[in-house]
Amino acid sequence: FEVLACREGLSAAKAAFTLVGPGLDVTRPLQHVQIDEWTIQLHTIASKLGLDDILTENDRKRLSTERLKLCLVLDVATRCVLGFRISSRSDHQTAIATMAMAFTNKNAIALSAGCQSDWPMQGPPSLVSPDAGGMFIHENFLNALAASYVVYENAPAGLSHLRGHVERVFGMLNTGLTSFFTGRSFSNIVEKGDYKANERASIFSAQLPEIFTRYIVDIYHHTPHPGLRGETPYNAWKRLVNEFGVRASPTPHQRRERFGVELERVVNKSGILVAGNYYQSKELAAHFRQVGSTVLKIRFDASDIGHISARFGDRWNTIPSVREDVRGMDLSTWKQVVADLKARHAAGAKVYEPIVHAAVRAISALSKNAMHVTAISSDRPTKDEIDHAEASLQLGFEIVSERASGKKPAGDILGTVFTAEQHNPACATAPVTDPVESTLPSVPSAEPSADVTSGSGDWPTLEIL
Repeated sequence: FEVLACREGLSAAKAAFTLVGPGLDVTRPLQHVQIDEWTIQLHTIASKLGLDDILTENDRKRLSTERLKLCLVLDVATRCVLGFRISSRSDHQTAIATMAMAFTNKNAIALSAGCQSDWPMQGPPSLVSPDAGGMFIHENFLNALAASYVVYENAPAGLSHLRGHVERVFGMLNTGLTSFFTGRSFSNIVEKGDYKANERASIFSAQLPEIFTRYIVDIYHHTPHPGLRGETPYNAWKRLVNEFGVRASPTPHQRRERFGVELERVVNKSGILVAGNYYQSKELAAHFRQVGSTVLKIRFDASDIGHISARFGDRWNTIPSVREDVRGMDLSTWKQVVADLKARHAAGAKVYEPIVHAAVRAISALSKNAMHVTAISSDRPTKDEIDHAEASLQLGFEIVSERASGKKPAGDILGTVFTAEQHNPACATAPVTDPVESTLPSVPSAEPSADVTSGSGDWPTLEIL
């Protein structure tokens, strides 16, 4: 020990001579969960131009490269990955977003990435043990765990062997996945040598989410694991869930209350304005009538902007968006919709609802897979970023319904008035009533002035509402 400590340092000696114990005593899924962050040992091209199929090697060298970070949640009993996020920054927002993935169904993400297997691992853990990094000891991260009734137990900083299970996964990703690509940064300068990793970058940063998802879901989860005595993590999860079960996952509204970005907004008679959308409910309207215009704390989920959670009446209340077509839409897609509408319509113009609906449907269809990839790749927006983005999310024009404007598409009979001569040409000619100025139809007398079948007589004016 002393010889190695003098030659290579005290930490190297401790790592070499630390005794190996039996490990953590866990028997059921989600009993103990580890979360940690790892800088991916791979240089990737930061460009988002989408030109990866046509760029030459010289073109790639001229583009800027970056090294992204991977935050991952691992279930110790089954060695299954409960969620991960790839981000350019290391902060508590990434930690919260990663932890939230453990509570959600991720089959849509696996399907979007082209995986052959499903990703059924989800549920609230009993205990979470991260390291003492700043992102894992932040107040908001701790509050999110407390609200989910999860016990927090952090390991000392710098002692990675106390988090050996998740560290082993990082090592597996380094040797089994990133080694397939050029641009590896290696773990130290001795291994790197004269290799110019930044000049050999071959893949784009936007490709990493799909690559990591395919590897984890289809390869890692279905490969025999030595820590499970040769059983695969996927089969271990199925077996232990059938034996012990797991706690029910929170609803989407409950997840937003616990893991959403906290903002402050003023409530007025129109509701609460967030990201260019108004949110209103009967409960919020009643609160406004009682206390007037006040500032409320809200929770906002960028993956689904259709609802927000507002704090009043000593509890969190779910408030739906007034615009129904944004329910289920993520913030990134909504930004594209707003940008598209702004590009095609001048400020101050009136835009009819069918035009907005068409834009929402078209862009949502194009970004359906991208939305699921965003769930693991994009940086979770902070409070300041959402506040700053709201100015650009104001449409600048009015969206009106066709009924309110007095205009309707061809073939739409709603609001049309049918008069006597329109029903029967034999009737006397009468001017067509303007739909906007029409009144209730007159009531016919009990005895018509002539035989109804003869084509004469007094017919009422009929308006289809």
